[in-house]
Amino acid sequence: LDMEGCVWRWSLMCLQTEGLIDGVKWLPPNVSSAEDVLALNTNNLRLTAQGVTRAREILCEDGRNRKEALMRILDYFTAAGVATAREYLMRCL
Repeated sequence: LDMEGCVWRWSLMCLQTEGLIDGVKWLPPNVSSAEDVLALNTNNLRLTAQGVTRAREILCEDGRNRKEALMRILDYFTAAGVATAREYLMRCL
């Protein structure tokens, strides 16, 4: 996503604190600051129900239909170089 490691860790911490994602494994487990993180595993990272609701709100804010919203996400992931997400979204269309 073209961001520094510390910014990425802070972003994940904020999203997790807000209840929008879960499944991130932190080392140490009870870390309180992104600067104290020694390692993290995002293999089980997923949107929570609240995160899915918020994502839907963001995608529908401009009145686009489902296909247009998916195309918007597809463009974002393609620009970010995330091929796996792109392939998944193409199947959704």
